[in-house]
Amino acid sequence: MILRLLIGALHETWLLINERFDGTPLGEDYQNRLDDGGRAALANLKVMFDASKLLTLVRNNFSFHLPNDKALDAAFNDACNDPNSDDLWSLYFSQYGFNSHYLVSDLIVMHGISRLIKEQNPIVAQRRIMKEVHEGVEYTFEFTKSFFAASWLKNFGTAIDAKEKIKIADPPSVGSVSIPFFIDMGP
Repeated sequence: MILRLLIGALHETWLLINERFDGTPLGEDYQNRLDDGGRAALANLKVMFDASKLLTLVRNNFSFHLPNDKALDAAFNDACNDPNSDDLWSLYFSQYGFNSHYLVSDLIVMHGISRLIKEQNPIVAQRRIMKEVHEGVEYTFEFTKSFFAASWLKNFGTAIDAKEKIKIADPPSVGSVSIPFFIDMGP
């Protein structure tokens, strides 16, 4: 579910870059101001969104938009007929329905996405999507960093330098942060 939201946000970011930078007077002004990494990232984003279309397909059909009934019915049938998913159909009914129904919904959606991108195995589809999302995030970050640096240099000075470096003592490790699946709503 979080990955689908990220796909939608990443796609919207691409639309912003594509519509307001690429081929615009702003883009023409900054194209040569970007560093090599920023130019390469922009080129990679163009290939990713113009050639692959994987993220666009997911965004338009399962991320920021709902699938049509035909696609949803096919996904439901695929999920029901997947022997590897039998254990996931166990539902626990309680006054808090979200504790069990999201998993089944995501199971159906993942089968729908798998069908959409023509990948029979949802696990392989998930890995393929995650790889492309990871690359898209990296390219977007690199382009944004380069654009920010170019903007700074154009408008504020001839160098980007920090006055001081700050070291954060004992930061938490990424592995120690979690979002619990089950939530107690209290009385």
